[in-house]
Amino acid sequence: RASGRYLLPVDADDRLYPDALSIIASKITENGYPALLYTDEDKVIGSRIFDPYLKPDWDPVLLLNSAYVAHLGILDRRIALTLGVYTDSAVEGSPDWDAFVRFMAAGHSAVHIPEIVYSWRAHVSSTADDASAKSYIHSSQRAVLQNYINSRPELRDFEVDDSPLFNGGAHFYINRKRKADKDMQPIIVRFDDRSDSLPRLLTDHPQSSVLLVGADVTLSETNDFRELDNVFALHPDAAMIGGRISNNAGRIIDAGQVLGLHGVVGCPFTGRQETDPGYFGQIWKRRSVSSVSAQLAAVKLDFLRSTLSSLPSAVSLSTLGVWLGAAALRNGKRVIYTPYLSGKSEMNWTRAASPEERQLFADRNGDLLPERRYYPKYFSLNKPFKFEKRDKSDHKP
Repeated sequence: RASGRYLLPVDADDRLYPDALSIIASKITENGYPALLYTDEDKVIGSRIFDPYLKPDWDPVLLLNSAYVAHLGILDRRIALTLGVYTDSAVEGSPDWDAFVRFMAAGHSAVHIPEIVYSWRAHVSSTADDASAKSYIHSSQRAVLQNYINSRPELRDFEVDDSPLFNGGAHFYINRKRKADKDMQPIIVRFDDRSDSLPRLLTDHPQSSVLLVGADVTLSETNDFRELDNVFALHPDAAMIGGRISNNAGRIIDAGQVLGLHGVVGCPFTGRQETDPGYFGQIWKRRSVSSVSAQLAAVKLDFLRSTLSSLPSAVSLSTLGVWLGAAALRNGKRVIYTPYLSGKSEMNWTRAASPEERQLFADRNGDLLPERRYYPKYFSLNKPFKFEKRDKSDHKP
């Protein structure tokens, strides 16, 4: 019976802030009436507001691993009808996630409204507090991802698997059914190698991508290098995939980077325990990032060769990852972090970069700093995930 241009689904007991609709309407017109939008959110119990989720911008990678856009979602009604939103009983426990995945499968992207205009009310029977509160959540989330696989014929060899990192929780990822014909063989590069040695090393390599592993890195025995092939197949626009690096004490060294963090580049999760899933589970989820360390990274060979040919001679492997990340951004390519590739090292290549190298990158790529697509603007660039002090005049609805 709806007749408006957009749908804004909410639960009966959730809360919209007084300026929610005016902010949403403003962003709809400002962005030329997009097919899909979503906002940030928090949770509420009684009068207590908690757990604010300041979300990344549109990220198809994270969307296939997390229903991060769920509240508040705004859908173009006519497109939603065309795509059969709310018609599949198998996904009734996850209608918001299903809607966004359907839009994505049809080629639509979403506009992120970086404002908290919505509170998800948490109570004993609410999934806001515990996903297990509704027994059908697991099956509905699996159905969302299976429908996406079914929408892409080239993914017929893929299936939905439980994440091995969340101990049976409602967390899933898309994986290949059958063993690949040939595992990707890593090319080992030493920490003191210069990037200009790589073209000679890779000239005759037969594969379309190569896994770079620093000589200081011990690969985890649980690694399955098919993960790299899987991610490249799921996201053809990806140029580079980085893994999770931790030290022998179990502390994270690198798990995806932010351009502009700590001045030039950094990982916001450095120093956390590897048993910590991170901000809204991001350490344990595939997701798009600004860059990854070349210490443990798979790179498309054509992209690697073309980028290396244009790098300053002073660039070493300690900063190669961030230069590749900047090149990907300039060329419309994606950089992806995956927790399903991991290694151990006592070295942090990013922090080992000399002040001169960091300054060289900043001089050449200052127009990209900071890069905020996947790191919310309200967070500090000096103290990761801490709120930045902002002048009231900086706030724009």
